[in-house]
Amino acid sequence: MPDSGEPILTGSASTAASTAATSAGVARGGVADRLEVFFDDGRRAAVGTEARPATPVAARATDPVPRHRGARAARLLAALVLLGGAWAAASAAMLVRPAGIPPWRSVWAEDGTRFLPGAIRSPGPGTWWDPFGGYRHLLPRLIGDLAARFPLVDASVVLAVASSVVAGAALVLFAVGLRRWLPAAWMQAGVVLAVAAAHAMAGEIAANAANLHWYLTLGLVGLALLRPRHLTTALAAAAVAAAFALSDPFSPLVAALALADAAWWTATRRRTVRTAAATWMVPLTLTAGAVAQVATMVADPRTPSPFAARPYGDLPALYLDRVLRDGLSPVPLARFSDDTLLLVTAAAAVVLLGLAVAAAGARHRLGSHTVIGVLLVAASPAAFAGPVLVNHTVADRYAAAPVALLVAGLLVLAAGMPRVGPVVFLAACAGLVALGLASFATHPVRGAGPDYVAAARHAAATECRTPGQVVRVPVAPIAAQPGAPRWFTELPCDRITTGPLDLRLP
Repeated sequence: MPDSGEPILTGSASTAASTAATSAGVARGGVADRLEVFFDDGRRAAVGTEARPATPVAARATDPVPRHRGARAARLLAALVLLGGAWAAASAAMLVRPAGIPPWRSVWAEDGTRFLPGAIRSPGPGTWWDPFGGYRHLLPRLIGDLAARFPLVDASVVLAVASSVVAGAALVLFAVGLRRWLPAAWMQAGVVLAVAAAHAMAGEIAANAANLHWYLTLGLVGLALLRPRHLTTALAAAAVAAAFALSDPFSPLVAALALADAAWWTATRRRTVRTAAATWMVPLTLTAGAVAQVATMVADPRTPSPFAARPYGDLPALYLDRVLRDGLSPVPLARFSDDTLLLVTAAAAVVLLGLAVAAAGARHRLGSHTVIGVLLVAASPAAFAGPVLVNHTVADRYAAAPVALLVAGLLVLAAGMPRVGPVVFLAACAGLVALGLASFATHPVRGAGPDYVAAARHAAATECRTPGQVVRVPVAPIAAQPGAPRWFTELPCDRITTGPLDLRLP
């Protein structure tokens, strides 16, 4: 696909940029140069992109240096503040939006039955690689190991906060991976906020390690599209990609995307050995993690779904209801019928696509914003249909990735408008954030209880008679019907109020 983020230097502009860089004496390989791969807002002297062609300028000895150290450092600092703020806002939303029992006072499903007990029994790397449900869970088990080092009454706080921070980081990586089409840091921050505002992103999957892979998939997509320019940034990105891939069952699908994009990039550009190594480091590392996941799926397959297969004809209605209505914002969209909702959504997509194609036609070739925007929008229903067909059921968590892909695709199409792209992007971003926040409170199943903190304290006060005794504490979700199995975690009495860190959280 065309790459609108690759700098285009024209004639005298190339000479001017080269002369300016030399006169500035900027040492390649500095910290700012390394970070620029992540936080480049695209403002470069005489540099153009497909969406914004370069304007030739005359090279004059009196021209100011366009990219001196101070300007670059200020630009990077602004980008760090913008993306760091978006990261914090996204992470906080996952903690405060769920209604009922707060996430930091409840423990969800496998967090309490697998990851926390495993770390209590065998702290350290011994259990980090253990598979469960057909794949490996490196990051969830690391979070469980961290929670086990605190007094166990505080495990819910550690699990919720750590999971939210990692999930927020995945959303930031997803947005930064789109920097070829959204070069400004404020645009990338806008994508993070628009996605995080969606109702599905702060529901069942929020603030728990068991559902962290729905966010990690998005982070892997961003890493797959990211093109590090230096080996140091490539190494850092590859390390994150490995951790994500070893925690996500969807990593094999993203690995195919990463390999295809790197192959296209290598075939269409002249690359040195060093830049080629930086280009391929993330795709190959991601692929290695994906291979490990596939090997686990083959050697230790998950239990087959107990539900009957759903007919294919159910998918359009389920997508409308679970993704477009409940996933985006159920409160204001509940008043629309399925047909009206489909018509409005299709009309908006057609208008954006038509404008993007018209803009591409003026350049006599298909624009990269159009290509990636259409691919992201088309990937949304596909990402929803896959889990529904494999598991023969539908759940709120299945809407998370489809909503994020849909929102990102629409924003990329909006940014591709010639001349008015930033304005259209800002309007679309503000509209999506407002729509999501119109349904601010979410109502996940875990909000119905039980209160893990209260239950752990009660067990320590009433059931613990000897330090070596183990008590069972209920975790979410509670039984839907009387007599149905309930979820419990087992806590040693001598660890409920003390731990290796011996640090009580407020």
